[in-house]
Amino acid sequence: MHYLISSDLLIKDNEIALADFSKRFFQDRIFVEFTDIDKAQLWVEGLGDKQKEEWSRLLQQSVRLKSQYNMKKVYLAANKIRVIHNLAESKWDEVVELNLQDAQMVLDHSIMVGLENSRNDQAFLLALLPKKSRERFVELVEKGRLAFVGGGGNGELKVQLIGKAKNKAFRLLSWIMFDNDAKFPGDVSQATTELIDVCVTNKLNFHCLQRRCIENYITLPIYQLAYPGVAGKKVESIFGLSEEQSKYFNFKKGFSNTKEDDHPVYSNLTPEQKKNLVKGFGDKLASEVYDNEHIRDQIHEIFKNSGVIAEFGDKLDHLEQLLGRPV
Repeated sequence: MHYLISSDLLIKDNEIALADFSKRFFQDRIFVEFTDIDKAQLWVEGLGDKQKEEWSRLLQQSVRLKSQYNMKKVYLAANKIRVIHNLAESKWDEVVELNLQDAQMVLDHSIMVGLENSRNDQAFLLALLPKKSRERFVELVEKGRLAFVGGGGNGELKVQLIGKAKNKAFRLLSWIMFDNDAKFPGDVSQATTELIDVCVTNKLNFHCLQRRCIENYITLPIYQLAYPGVAGKKVESIFGLSEEQSKYFNFKKGFSNTKEDDHPVYSNLTPEQKKNLVKGFGDKLASEVYDNEHIRDQIHEIFKNSGVIAEFGDKLDHLEQLLGRPV
């Protein structure tokens, strides 16, 4: 997050509250700058030795980073907060302007990541992130600074989001991802529609996957990383599907006990091919692929080169800026 702090807040009564911003800055969590750098430097000169040294370093680094990078481009608008002096009521939408007390509340609030499955979806998300952000993500989880919402499917995720979205800090610091569950082109499940509506209504940052679920992002090169040397008709048939078919095919269960193979999207498949697609790879596919830490860097590169990262637009950038300072 980017905090632009009014220099009018630089008074003795606010020294303790402002110390939290310095702490987060040196943890590489946030970027801090002041509206009037000259006034900020004068304030620093009047501090005690320990505080003076710390804030002097912060100002120097802040000015240096701002001179090296265009912070207006580095930070997305959704991750910028103006901290205003004598603001009676904070403004939480669009251009976020907070009083010092509310800014502190946001600073102390955990990052909240909403997922349908907190284990497999988390592993998939980690593969989407570059190594530095991935390490920050894991570190924040271990320190209790990042927590999860949901974990019991899209219905439970919807219920929890409705409750938590009442908290304005949650709306700023949450990031949501879920499957689209589409079985064929044009298919939109009611559960997915309701979940999207909750996110849009409450102005939450979210991404609905463009493919059926996280398993549908597993390509043959990724599968071979997790299962080297494994082949056979099922592997050939599943990864022989067209790009369009691969978006909707049930990688876990296959066509078994459904009529999904009757849909026109599969009209080019022969009876023999459909027979080989009756069974999928099973329920452990996602965990055995995405939860393998040894191949995450390689999966990330495949995602980057195949356009998967591009699917998210600036949404992954948004999450990375919640996790820590980009520069």
